[in-house]
Amino acid sequence: MIKWGEEKRRKDPFYFCKLAMDQVKNKIVIISDCRRPTDFEYFKNNFDTILSVRIEASSKTREKRGFKFKHGVDDADSECALDHVEHDYIYENDDEDISDSLFKRIKDLSEAIN
Repeated sequence: MIKWGEEKRRKDPFYFCKLAMDQVKNKIVIISDCRRPTDFEYFKNNFDTILSVRIEASSKTREKRGFKFKHGVDDADSECALDHVEHDYIYENDDEDISDSLFKRIKDLSEAIN
């Protein structure tokens, strides 16, 4: 699947973004999984306003939740090409319980969207 996707991106780096957005008519669109800088480029070039949200957890937390690093997969562009992109919002997901601060951050984000 990854090889097929890479072939499509080599021919047109915006292939999957265009395919996903082809039928969208709404003013607000939530993209739940951008993976590459070309995805950001597509949305920045085709929409007036975008907000980028990154949710991250430490390696220790991820391993505690069952993550096991696999060379050639977890260090591929599809997994880490956006690690150094500047995001509008970054949320840490290391806590086990949902705190009031998370609800405040979500409220702040929803206000920014409005």
